[in-house]
Amino acid sequence: MFVRVVLLASFAQFSACGSVDDDPEPSVGTFTVESTLISNGCGQSGLAIPAVTELEATIRGYPGNPAQFKWTGQSTNVSGFATTSGVYSFESSVTETAIAADASLGYPGCQIVEHTAMTFTLAPVPSAPADAGVDGVDAGVTAMTLDGQITIDVSPVAGSDCTPLLGTNGGSFIAIPCQARIDLAGVRAD
Repeated sequence: MFVRVVLLASFAQFSACGSVDDDPEPSVGTFTVESTLISNGCGQSGLAIPAVTELEATIRGYPGNPAQFKWTGQSTNVSGFATTSGVYSFESSVTETAIAADASLGYPGCQIVEHTAMTFTLAPVPSAPADAGVDGVDAGVTAMTLDGQITIDVSPVAGSDCTPLLGTNGGSFIAIPCQARIDLAGVRAD
């Protein structure tokens, strides 16, 4: 049966959409981030998310510009945008076949879309280093915090029959469509 394991360190749903391999944006810093599961309407068996996880992440790009985010150990940066008020946003959608179609049974199969949105605010709002050619963090800011949320929405693709994924039918999900929410809290580590 289809079970989606969500590990914040790999964030596989970000790897297919809006990611880049290099670091064109200047570094804001490396952050130690604690993620706390707030709700999981999909069920832990369907969308396995740890209750609490602590990871490191690198954030690049200053407010009012493109931004990049990368969990330590992730191979590519995720592209997004930072507003002038210090709000950073990243989104991605991945479509997966959970159950293959079976024409002999007249079963259309089950494809699901997993949409992930991550938004957080950095405070104080970071400012670019005085020398734009230097890749570094704000020299005058000794403490910077990160506060935000990750939302994961799982829904069937139109025309799919995902009822076999439901726990009432022996599957691993409580419901589809469903949503999980994770709070993020962090501090700059460098």
